[in-house]
Amino acid sequence: MSKIYQIEPGYFGSSPNNIIILENFIQDNDLKIVQDYCFGITEFKSIPQDHWDNRVHTAEILEKTNKKIFNILVQYQMKLKNEIENKFNIKLSDNSPSIVIWRPGDDQQPHADKQEQDGSPNPYPENDIASLFYLNDNYDGGEIYFTNQKISIKPNAGSAVFFPGDINYTHGVTEVKKNNRFTSPSFWKSQGFV
Repeated sequence: MSKIYQIEPGYFGSSPNNIIILENFIQDNDLKIVQDYCFGITEFKSIPQDHWDNRVHTAEILEKTNKKIFNILVQYQMKLKNEIENKFNIKLSDNSPSIVIWRPGDDQQPHADKQEQDGSPNPYPENDIASLFYLNDNYDGGEIYFTNQKISIKPNAGSAVFFPGDINYTHGVTEVKKNNRFTSPSFWKSQGFV
């Protein structure tokens, strides 16, 4: 085991079976509350100066501005944590929720969450598992795609998706063409195997 990684890159292989989509993960009534919050965030309405400017509501912002939204997302994160742990037979650290807006014109080039494309560690080598809650689906474009598996998906609102963070699961987001796309990403650190 290296000192850099808790889970060595490649441990999970590259099977598309490790890209998990859980439909209807967030209950409709909770999803509606979160959507209303997303559509009302005033910072999301300002013009960004760079790629991530005014696009992220961190856990600190959520907890300060709307404790109810924070608690809803934490509740579903804990439920998702159990799903991830059971799928991969690992123990994960707790995580904090955030909300990200993807406006028309936004995209993301292929990348891995814990490694550079040359296989070296990126600044986040502890990102063993990535997950997303999809908070809406009334946008065009914005599909997440996996270059190695040749998979492109646009999950329904309320879905959860998770997958390993190494270069075997290099992924990107196609350009959002119409309407805003809202997600709640999390990056999970392993505490070891079960």
